[in-house]
Amino acid sequence: MKSILQYSMAIAQKSASFYLVPVLFFAYVLTQRSQQLNWFSFAGFMLSLLFLSIPILIWALWSESRSLARPAFWSRWSVAFILYPAILMFMLGLQPLFLSVITQGNLAHAWGGGSIVALFFLAELLLSLALMANERWRERPRFRPIADWNIRRLAVVLLALFAFGIILISNYFQDTVRDLPVGGKLLLYLWAVLQTFIVFSTYYVIYYVHHHWLFNRLLQRGGLLHYALGTIGFLLLFVPLQNVFISLFPAVHQYKIHPVGIVPEVLSDLNFSLPLIFFLLTLPFIVVVEWYRRQRALTVLEKEKTATELQLLKQQINPHFFFNTLNNLYAMSLTQEQETPEVILKLSDLMRYVIYQGQKEAVSLQQELDYLRGYLDLQSLRLHQQLDLKFDVDIADAELRIPPLLFVILVENAFKHGIEPAEDPAFLHLSLQQEGAVVAFHCTNSKAPKVVVPAYSGIGLSNLKRRLAVRFPERHELSLKDDANRFTASIKLTL
Repeated sequence: MKSILQYSMAIAQKSASFYLVPVLFFAYVLTQRSQQLNWFSFAGFMLSLLFLSIPILIWALWSESRSLARPAFWSRWSVAFILYPAILMFMLGLQPLFLSVITQGNLAHAWGGGSIVALFFLAELLLSLALMANERWRERPRFRPIADWNIRRLAVVLLALFAFGIILISNYFQDTVRDLPVGGKLLLYLWAVLQTFIVFSTYYVIYYVHHHWLFNRLLQRGGLLHYALGTIGFLLLFVPLQNVFISLFPAVHQYKIHPVGIVPEVLSDLNFSLPLIFFLLTLPFIVVVEWYRRQRALTVLEKEKTATELQLLKQQINPHFFFNTLNNLYAMSLTQEQETPEVILKLSDLMRYVIYQGQKEAVSLQQELDYLRGYLDLQSLRLHQQLDLKFDVDIADAELRIPPLLFVILVENAFKHGIEPAEDPAFLHLSLQQEGAVVAFHCTNSKAPKVVVPAYSGIGLSNLKRRLAVRFPERHELSLKDDANRFTASIKLTL
């Protein structure tokens, strides 16, 4: 049972499952039209529409699981949403009745000669365009103003559409303008639409007070009792005033677009019912809006926290490298070695990289590789013992972007704890490999058998672990292995 539930949840999370929404909606519409309001009728229509949707569902699953080129993507889309419905509707003569479970009586009549099926395919097509547009808005910053329309703009658009629609379908309006010329009809229609827009815009006041005062203040600060008392008081005070204002518009009485035009008493039960229903319907919308705002605020705070933490970790890494290198240079200056000027020059190049490139979010893989080679050259100049140094590089994309100063920590520890204390010849074997989005760095160095390497302590490794955890959560592997005569460290990243 648990596995079935998990499998169902996994399917529901796929975007292809959204194409089942029109199936359920039109199955409900067909059930209502059939006048046989039972589960058997609903299931029959649902299975019929599901059968009709097979090419659409196949396209949705295919496009979600594969990255298709634009010609292939749109060709498959055209077949699923245009060519297939056209063939079904025209070649079969608009007669999908054979798909219904019961093809007699009201169930057969409910299909409406295929008109409902045509609307069903139109809804699926518009849904696919809306889902693709939504993905495009999310991926491209220039579309954000459209995707993030605020509630006021959305309310104006919906209210305007409602005003244009309710006047157009009003029988009272049609009776009034039946004998008027086209110009007169248009002027009277626009005048009625304007009045309707103003009348129903008063309901935005109910939403605004509900959201910003009753919900955000009274409910969240004072509790349920304050919220209930505030709601009752607000509705009893505002609704009569609202109905008085609405009754001033002639269109309300002429075209019966509001209950006030039917029952003129502003305190009647009918005139209270519409504001109360609207008030109750805004509650789930407000809950969703507040949840979305808080989730977005938490996301922004988490990003800011992560960026700040990474910056602090980088600032801790830079002095660590700087002091280690200066200590080495100080020792060389005391012995007046000839390589000292060359070391100073290389140190300047390395510090320039640390200061300027190290503060960036990402650098190219080639830049990080050049920095590691410069660091190895600097260390090789000052070493007195023999060192077997190998650095194998196998990268396919040198311009791949990675965070700076990740790998040098392992190399620093190799010199500090393994190579420098050794009296015998030492070895350091490094490898950097990249294939696709996977980058792997391996560092193996010798160490004296009696030397204890503090592998799991120190500011360098601690910061490295934290940076990897913050920057690559569940997309990195850090391996540290301490043997008797060698120490191995590996980093594997999935970018």
